[in-house]
Amino acid sequence: MKKVIITKITMFIGFCFLFSSLKSSVIEGIAKEIPFSYIVFNFNANEGWKLTSEGEKGKSSLKGKTWSLDFTKGAKSISISPTLISLLGTVEKIHLKVRGTAKDHLVHIYIQTHFMTFHKVVGKLSGTDEQELIFDAPPGNDWLWHSGENDGKIHGPFRLMEIKIEGNNIKDEGQLELISISIDGKVAENKLCVLTSECIAMDKPVTFMAKVRSISNKPLKGTLNWSIYNWDKKELEKGNKAVTIVPRGKENLFEIKTNIKKPTLKFVEADFHLDIPGQEIPNADACWLAHEEQTDTNLILQTSFGMGAYLVRYHGKELGKMAQKAMESGVKWIREDFAWESLEPEKGKYNWAFQDSVVGIAKKNGISVCGLVGAYGITAWSPWSKEYSKEGIDDYVIFLEELVKHYKNDIHHWEIWNEPNIFFWMGPKEMYAELLMKSYIEIKDIDSTAQVLGISTAGIDYNFIQKMLELQAPFDVLTIHPYRERLNEKEFINELKKASDLVALPSGKHRPIWITEMGWATYNPHNSWVERGAFKPTPLRNQAELIIRSYLSCIISGVDPKVFWYDMLNDGTDPYYFEDNLGIMNRDFSPKPAYIAYSTMTRTLKGMKYISSIQMPEGVFAGQFEDEKNKNNKVIAIWCPTEDKNVEIEIYSNKATLINTIGEISDLAVLTKDMKKIVHLQLKKGSPVYIK
Repeated sequence: MKKVIITKITMFIGFCFLFSSLKSSVIEGIAKEIPFSYIVFNFNANEGWKLTSEGEKGKSSLKGKTWSLDFTKGAKSISISPTLISLLGTVEKIHLKVRGTAKDHLVHIYIQTHFMTFHKVVGKLSGTDEQELIFDAPPGNDWLWHSGENDGKIHGPFRLMEIKIEGNNIKDEGQLELISISIDGKVAENKLCVLTSECIAMDKPVTFMAKVRSISNKPLKGTLNWSIYNWDKKELEKGNKAVTIVPRGKENLFEIKTNIKKPTLKFVEADFHLDIPGQEIPNADACWLAHEEQTDTNLILQTSFGMGAYLVRYHGKELGKMAQKAMESGVKWIREDFAWESLEPEKGKYNWAFQDSVVGIAKKNGISVCGLVGAYGITAWSPWSKEYSKEGIDDYVIFLEELVKHYKNDIHHWEIWNEPNIFFWMGPKEMYAELLMKSYIEIKDIDSTAQVLGISTAGIDYNFIQKMLELQAPFDVLTIHPYRERLNEKEFINELKKASDLVALPSGKHRPIWITEMGWATYNPHNSWVERGAFKPTPLRNQAELIIRSYLSCIISGVDPKVFWYDMLNDGTDPYYFEDNLGIMNRDFSPKPAYIAYSTMTRTLKGMKYISSIQMPEGVFAGQFEDEKNKNNKVIAIWCPTEDKNVEIEIYSNKATLINTIGEISDLAVLTKDMKKIVHLQLKKGSPVYIK
C-alpha cells in the first residue's frame, strides 16, 4: 500500500463512523490499565518483508535479516515493508533495533490507522555496532499525518507500514542487520488476549485451528471450549481442553479435529470460546464450506447482481482467478476504477493496456463493467493537473472524453467520482456539481446510450443529494453507499424509496438507484478499541445472511437497483482490521459463507424477474420472482430478520423445494387449505430461504 494514496478503501457513511481512541479502562469503567511490552517483528521470512526504492536501487537487497543499502546509483530512499498486522494494546513507545555500517542516513517510520497515515523521522543511522531507536507513538510527538480525515487523530489500531532510509544525497553503500521492532504500551488488565480461528482441513476429518495471542508478561492458564454447528445451528459436537497461553505477543496454536469426515452438509461452523479467569475474550468462528461453481459466461444486463470485484487491483494469475471466481459465483456486474493518474500520468499520454486487459477478462467471464472515473482513493487528480480548479475540471473532462471514446463499444455506465460528500472531495461542493454537469454533457456527446451515475454518497446523504439537485447537476442513476451498523429492512427500504422520490424527474419518472458499495466486515475484535457504527465485527454466518438480506431488500424496494457488495476478496490478512475483512472470500481466495450464500442466490434467481412483494405477517419479508421464459416457473424468497417464525405461504405448484441461505436443499410438504396450495415454513432468525 502506498504511503500517500490509499486505494483499497471502503467508504464511511456520511456522518463518519469512527473508531474511538478512548482507552479500554475508560470504556469498561472498572478495569484498570497495566503496562505491557512485546516484540512485534523479528524480521523473519513469515513476516512478509519486501524491499522497494525511490530511484535506482543498485545493489540494495533484503536477504533474511540482512538489509543491503546502495545509494551510489542515486536512489532517494530505500524502504522495507512487512505484511500489515495490527499492533495489540494501546501503543505508547516503539523500539527499532539494528546493527551495521550504514551511517548518517535518516530513518523514517510510517504507521497506519484507518484512512490515516502517520509519518516521522525517528533518528539517524549511527554506523555503530548496535543501535536502538526509541520513539513515542502517534499522535502528536512531531508526527505528520495525511489522508483520510486528515485530523491527526487515531481511528483504529496501529499498523507499521514502512521503514524508509533516506539517501540524504550521500552516495554510499551500507548494511544493516535487522534485529527487532518492539512496542511498549498499556492495556486493560482484562483485555490481554485476542482469539482467532480458521478451517485448516476440509476432510479426513474436518479440522480447525484456534489461534491465541496474549500480551501478558506471564503465561495464562485457561480452557479452550468449542462447539460445532450446522447451518440450522444444531450442535453436532463440542469439546474443551486445558491450555497454557505463552505470553508477550507470541502466537499459540491449537488444532481441533472434529469427527466429521465426509460432510453431507454444505456448511459446518466452529465457535471457539477461551475461558481465562479475569479475562474478557471475544469468541472466534471458522467455517467448513462446500459449493457449486457456475459456468455462465453470457452478458446479462437486466440483473441486480453486481459485486465490488475491483479487478484492477490484481495482476497476472490473480487477475484471471478473480474474474473466474466472480463468474463462478454468478456476478454479472462489477464496478471498476479508471484511475486518471495512472491512465494519463502525463498530459495527453494515455496508458490503456492494463485497463484493456481488465475489461477484456471481465467480458470473457460474462461480466459487464461500470466504470468509476477518477481514482478510488484520496488523491483522484492526475499529478500534472491542478486539483479543485476550473483548469483541473477541464483537464478531467478531456481525459473523460478520451476514456469514453476508447471504451465506447464495451462500457456504457460511468460513475463520476467517489463519495464527494465526504473527504474524498476536498474542494467546494458546488465544484463537484460543475464537474458532474460537464462530465454528463461530454459523455452523452460521445455515447448517447451511456448512463451517467452521479452523486455517489457515503451513506444516503439526503442533504448533499438535495444540494446537487438545486445546483441542477445532471445524472441518469443515483449511486449511494448505505453502510450501516445493523440492517433494519423496513427502515432501509423506506430510505431507498425516500431517495428515489427525492431524485424523481420533473415528469415524475423515477431514476434508478444503484448501491455501488455496501457491506459488513468479518474481522476479530482488537483488544484496545471499541468498534462502533457501520464497521462493528460481524460473524461469518451473519455476513452470509446480511449479503442476501441486503440484495433482496434492494430488489423488493422497487428502486430498480444494481447492488455491488464491498468487496469480493479480502484486502489483506490482518484479522483485527475491518478494512481487510470486508470480502466474501479470504485473501487466499478460499470462500467465506457469504460467497456461498451469494452464489446460492444468483443461481436460484438466475433468469428470474422480480414480480412483487408478498403480504406476510409483520416482520416477515417475501418477494416473488418469475422465470422470464416460463412464467409457470416461480421462486419465492422469504425471511424474518428479528426472530424464528412459523409461517404459511401460498404457492402455485403441487411440488415445492426449500433452498436455505447456504444452498442446502430439502422437500416441502404441499398442503391444501381453502382451495389453495400452501407450505409451512420454520424460518430461522435472519436467514433467508427460497421456495422453488
